[in-house]
Amino acid sequence: MKTRFAVLTDDGQSFIFHRAQDNRKALHSPDDNSIIGKYFRSRIGVEDGAFVYRMDLENYGRTNVTFTKINDETYYMDFSVPFRHLQSL
Repeated sequence: MKTRFAVLTDDGQSFIFHRAQDNRKALHSPDDNSIIGKYFRSRIGVEDGAFVYRMDLENYGRTNVTFTKINDETYYMDFSVPFRHLQSL
């Protein structure tokens, strides 16, 4: 069973996701799954369609994403760069 939920992001975007695959470990966008990749590539400054390497994420300042549950149908997604990384730039 696919569970749909809204995701609000730290930069003011919003998406509809659902859990999929074995044990519901993957996130998909029901309308067009490519929007997730486009979103993250845009955030980290990688050309649309390009492969994302760990170094790209490290250069951005973050290699993980934090999800916080707001309610049963809405989550907050934080992919902001920690302040300590900004200080080192």
